[in-house]
Amino acid sequence: MKKAIIVTSFGTTHQDTREKTINALCADIQQTYPEYEVRQVFTSKIVRQRILENEGKTINNLGDELERLVSEGYQEIVVQSTHIIPGSEFHKIYMFMKRIKKENVKIKVGKPLLTSLQDYEKVVEYLTSTFTPESANEITLFMAHGTEHASFTSYVTLAYMLSGSSIYMACVEGYPSLSTLLPQLKAVKVEKINLRPFMLVAGDHAKNDMASDEGDSWKTQLIQAGFEVKTYVQGLGELKPVREMYLEHLKEAIQTERRCKHAR
Repeated sequence: MKKAIIVTSFGTTHQDTREKTINALCADIQQTYPEYEVRQVFTSKIVRQRILENEGKTINNLGDELERLVSEGYQEIVVQSTHIIPGSEFHKIYMFMKRIKKENVKIKVGKPLLTSLQDYEKVVEYLTSTFTPESANEITLFMAHGTEHASFTSYVTLAYMLSGSSIYMACVEGYPSLSTLLPQLKAVKVEKINLRPFMLVAGDHAKNDMASDEGDSWKTQLIQAGFEVKTYVQGLGELKPVREMYLEHLKEAIQTERRCKHAR
């Protein structure tokens, strides 16, 4: 039986971080599952167009890749999400799956990074054990993307579970925001902030909204608020323990015997 894994992401036009994150995860998957054909898709039309224009590289969307694999005779297809939370981008997967009607094709879905309680616990343990500063009055602040989808509560949950540690979480789009967090940081007399992206890739948000010297960047806002700031432009996909969490979700999906109910 022909089997394939589709690694699906929103995508990024930044080739440097793409190589270190999405491509690194694809390589890990191919090494772990050599019997599977591994393909990569981006859900963002704008990102795909810009990559084609700037790099001459064609990257399919998920619907086209699914139909292509079916036409090529693949009977088991696993779609592995690289999303952080099960938000609107993740649910696009099920929309595309509805286009595949063939009964002899099994389509399975690997979940995003933060899906179950155990996922949150693993991430919290990893963040606190890896990114807790040694000195007092110093914290690590992660910039998450945020969403208008109902799953915005994922970031609220994660921030709550990090309470009492030196790791903080806020979103560039949505709640909790940097503005809601600033009074809290001042109340606990934080002096130095290590700023990192809580995103798979370190693209526009990490480089511009977080780490740039522009007037509205988080770095600039925090410096103006009186904090000493150090930035780290490193996507979560560069971190092997995070990629291993995605691999665990992929393993769970592969071991699922029946077609996902959401695909009906």
